[in-house]
Amino acid sequence: MDMSTMHLRLVRGDVPDSPNIEFPVDPAQKLLLTSVLQALMLSLDAKDAYTRGHSDRVSHLARLLATELQLPREEIELVATAALVHDLGKIGVPESVLKKPARLTDEEFAQIKLHPDIGRKIVQEIPMMFQAMPSVLHHHERWDGSGYPRGLKGEQIPLFARILSVADAMDAMASPRCYKKAFEMDHVLSEMERCKGTQFCPEVVEALYRVDLSEYCGLLEGHLAGKDAA
Repeated sequence: MDMSTMHLRLVRGDVPDSPNIEFPVDPAQKLLLTSVLQALMLSLDAKDAYTRGHSDRVSHLARLLATELQLPREEIELVATAALVHDLGKIGVPESVLKKPARLTDEEFAQIKLHPDIGRKIVQEIPMMFQAMPSVLHHHERWDGSGYPRGLKGEQIPLFARILSVADAMDAMASPRCYKKAFEMDHVLSEMERCKGTQFCPEVVEALYRVDLSEYCGLLEGHLAGKDAA
């Protein structure tokens, strides 16, 4: 595979006849893209202080997992970039729902479940982010087919989305939210094991056990210290 292209099989799923697409390699394009993503995520952080830094940590975990899975360098960069905007659609979810400390009603959860589609619609307006759209759309699909928004199952779920699912859930458990305290890392890893093969792709969970999480734990500790200081 040419270094400037990648197969959509890793973005949309394992489709043998998928065409190749161009990956932006120009440094100026990458700098512009980074600036746009940072501005977008700052707007989301402003809505919900509890999730501040979440996308950065998910991106860090996604990079670790993609590296452990031995994806090519440009695909590692793509999944890490997709992770930065995986929750962008929450911009379209009411703050009263995002910050609710109690259990969500069915109607409120239905609003939360719209965020992958909202995120996809936002991301598709950024030409250089075309490859990230399936990952943003499908990061809440479950291995057993019970996820959303499309109910994809197993390897129907794009690999990048499977990676984001594990990274996203891990950080959600390890960090505090308005409705819960942070879980200890041993508990988080125990939950990942319990949900392997039902919620999560087994291959990606196994990769998680092999990576060095020390830098991630440092990022998490910094976030927790900031919350305590506030």
